[in-house]
Amino acid sequence: CRRLGREPGRKSGPSGLGDIHLTRDPERAWARLMPHLKHMVGEYAKWAAQEENSQSPFKGLLADDNALRRSGMLNICSPEELLQKAPTTLEHGTITCMPLLGGVAPEVGWENLHLLKDVVPQLRAIRPVAA
Repeated sequence: CRRLGREPGRKSGPSGLGDIHLTRDPERAWARLMPHLKHMVGEYAKWAAQEENSQSPFKGLLADDNALRRSGMLNICSPEELLQKAPTTLEHGTITCMPLLGGVAPEVGWENLHLLKDVVPQLRAIRPVAA
């Protein structure tokens, strides 16, 4: 960090869950969101391919749909599943959400956000937000 002009210290990093998308039906949501996820990953992969020494996490993710699911970049789950995973995740990281991932329809993003709003009080109980 110092060599790059930054002081070392705790920085916000990957959540361990990637971006979350909350839904009542995760399997249906995977099918619905996969084209959008492929679009997003494909664009980042193109940029990474332009750099000779790229260490991009997007390389190789378009090999098949299961590669994208296994990557953890997007974690599609129910609110209950998120609350089960949250204690471990929040111990060392954050939970992030990208409701309009790759151009997904606004109503899909809103469903995600409404479900997230419902679990925020429980997430705060796990790890209170500093004032």
